[in-house]
Amino acid sequence: MRLVISKPKFDAWTLIMSAYLINQFYFNAAISIQRIVLLGVLCVYVASNFGILQRLVPRRNFNAANNTLVLFAFWFLIVIITPFFHGSGDYSYVSYCQTYFSWTIYLLAIIIRIAKKRPHEDVFENFMMIFSISILLYVLSTILIIALPSLRNAVQNLVYMDSYTLSVMQKEKYYTRIGWAGFSGYTTSLKCTISVCFMLYLGIRNTATNYKMHFKQMLLYLAAMLGNIFYARTGVIASILCTLLAVAYIAIRLGQFQKFLKWFLVILVGVISFSYYISIYSGENVIFNWILELFISAESGGSKSVISLDIMFDQMLFKPETKTMWLGDGYYTGTGGLSYMRTDLGFLRLILYFGVPFTLYIYALYINIIRNVARFGKKGTGLLGMMLFVSFLFFEFKGESIIVFLPVAFVLMLILKSSFEYREE
Repeated sequence: MRLVISKPKFDAWTLIMSAYLINQFYFNAAISIQRIVLLGVLCVYVASNFGILQRLVPRRNFNAANNTLVLFAFWFLIVIITPFFHGSGDYSYVSYCQTYFSWTIYLLAIIIRIAKKRPHEDVFENFMMIFSISILLYVLSTILIIALPSLRNAVQNLVYMDSYTLSVMQKEKYYTRIGWAGFSGYTTSLKCTISVCFMLYLGIRNTATNYKMHFKQMLLYLAAMLGNIFYARTGVIASILCTLLAVAYIAIRLGQFQKFLKWFLVILVGVISFSYYISIYSGENVIFNWILELFISAESGGSKSVISLDIMFDQMLFKPETKTMWLGDGYYTGTGGLSYMRTDLGFLRLILYFGVPFTLYIYALYINIIRNVARFGKKGTGLLGMMLFVSFLFFEFKGESIIVFLPVAFVLMLILKSSFEYREE
């Protein structure tokens, strides 16, 4: 397998636009006006260039997208009706769901820009590349902000963040969770994990066709992994799982089991040796504890216990009443602006809001989109769908992630065939 260094293909304005929309922020003044103006401008941009999407996207993709939008419109109608049905008066989730629409518009605007500036090229691949380059730029901004305290102060003063977020940023363990968009945690790590999935897919596709691994894809993969280290260990573990899936795919589907075994043993020995070397000088296995810090915490007296798991299973994870299981309670936000019933688990928050049936409904909608991505594409898209599904499951168990995964999957389904058949048609 050869390493190939490819030339950059995106102009500066495309990079700036994509980097901002994927990791957008608002200045600390007139927040609502900024949001309305941004979304309004992008809606006009997408509408005025809708003909490009019509020419770009095959009819079957448009039909699948239209069916999905109808199903999603029904689900959104239930979201609106639920607080009224229960008399809760809590419409916070209705406002939160506007992010679905906003994210879809953001991604469609990026696709249109790519199609206009890079005609007759692989739109599907270019979208994944520009998404991952945007993540790289964001990670670089994090490194700069960490290195320059004055820049950190400027971000905290200029970028809009609520008082709670600002207080959280002052904690030492969250020192690296910052970028040009301000505090960067769970959702930013989720985007990094999506970038990991994209680069694994492109790397495998290139390896399967011409045995070439592009340097840019490797660099973007490593940048996304570094971003996960900065922002949330949830993303680190999810990305490792996706990487193992990709490695297994190479070993089994591409018939390179011996090469896989050789590199697996080299990496395993290297990790064990490095971990042992660190443990000799530190008195404990720093690498092991760092990876498991998501689950392990120190109690008083210095003993170790699975605190995060205890909180998750004893406090955040519980079985609601039968009525709540079927219909929900119509609450998404509780007292003090905290999550209802003090749980952060994504699936449980949806169940508490409108019950198991409609929670399964939106999950089934996402799974159907992922299935179409795997079915419509060629070699490797099945793996891409599996990686996105595994990442979704892992993130959704720790928090609510479908707000990002669903628009990304929808856009992938929309443009997938264009990368393989549009130029032929």
